[in-house]
Amino acid sequence: TQTQPYCTINKAASVAVAGQTVLVASGTYSETVTVKNSGTAGAPIVFQPATGATVTVSGGTNGFVLSARQYVTISGFTVTGTSSYGISISGSNNIVVSGNTVTNAGHPVSGQIAAGIRLSGTNSSTVTGNTTHHNSDTGIFLTSGSTGDVVSYNQSSFNANGFQRNANGINVISPSNTVVGNVLHDNEDSGLQFYPGGDNNLAANNVSYNNGDHGIDDLNVTGGRLIGNTIYHNCTSGINVEGTSGNYLVKNNIAVDNAVYPAYNGIACSRRAGNIGIWDSAPSTTTVDRNLVFLTKSGTMYVFGSSFTSLAAMRMATGQEQNGL
Repeated sequence: TQTQPYCTINKAASVAVAGQTVLVASGTYSETVTVKNSGTAGAPIVFQPATGATVTVSGGTNGFVLSARQYVTISGFTVTGTSSYGISISGSNNIVVSGNTVTNAGHPVSGQIAAGIRLSGTNSSTVTGNTTHHNSDTGIFLTSGSTGDVVSYNQSSFNANGFQRNANGINVISPSNTVVGNVLHDNEDSGLQFYPGGDNNLAANNVSYNNGDHGIDDLNVTGGRLIGNTIYHNCTSGINVEGTSGNYLVKNNIAVDNAVYPAYNGIACSRRAGNIGIWDSAPSTTTVDRNLVFLTKSGTMYVFGSSFTSLAAMRMATGQEQNGL
């Protein structure tokens, strides 16, 4: 009760059942919170700070752990200084992770890195309005067949392994998810990455800038849609579709001044990749149109199989981008 509360969030998490809300008083809680029960569609279990409270969960292996749970909401916490993932969700569905700040997960040492928020084998869930920064691996990670999830309106920045260029703002290696409205910047590798397993995803209305590799990177994935994203000042290229990737739609994006500077955040940049790069086998099945590309310095404007220094040259050679600017 409010007058006789539990001393730990984990104790409350062990007894809370469908339809109940766990309200947490201000303070720093050095523990890993493991949620024992599931909610229902009409009666979720909710974890949140009490009105006006500021709550930090730190120092454990994880901040929150959900395994084989459904209809649980985790909202409004700061999770920091965990030895592994800040928030770890596996084998679950209909989970909501919203409005949290997750930082300093794992350690920047080989074998000890960890993402801020990780969904593994988790479906029909929502990760929204969170801030993930300075984690030792990707800010938000979708893996192991997590499908039907929505990753929206998060800010993910300054995530870095430290010893190699590998940490992204958001990394998706699972199919059929929606990534929309996120702001991704100053990450060690790409802002948003779709790698093998990340087929048929939608990325829309994201902003990705000042990242150490690409703004959006797509490698060996099929059936992606990249629509309405704003991509600028990324190190290697703005939008990158390469390898065995195919059946892509790249439309209505803004890509400005990517791959024209020698380095970002001390990382040497490639100056060949351009604002939008469609490489390898991708051009035969990829459609690009209505994108806006611009450079303030000379460089590669566009790649569509071959490299082009102007949009007009690319259009003439390929027939693509007839409505581009």
